Amino acid sequence: MLSLAQVVALADAMEPRFRALVLVATFGCPRWGEVTALHRQDVDADRGPQRSGRRTGQGR
Repeated sequence: MLSLAQVVALADAMEPRFRALVLVATFGCPRWGEVTALHRQDVDADRGPQRSGRRTGQGR
């Protein structure tokens, strides 16, 4: 398990387009399918990630 400082360092080391993915996956506690189904328009900077309603097709 990573410390808070390690998660932030990892996010900072990622390409900018993947930084939010690392942070949402770490602190939002979504399932992997939810993380991979997110699009930029699904994340509100003030309210955080919103449920997209999309499915990835995995597991079904």
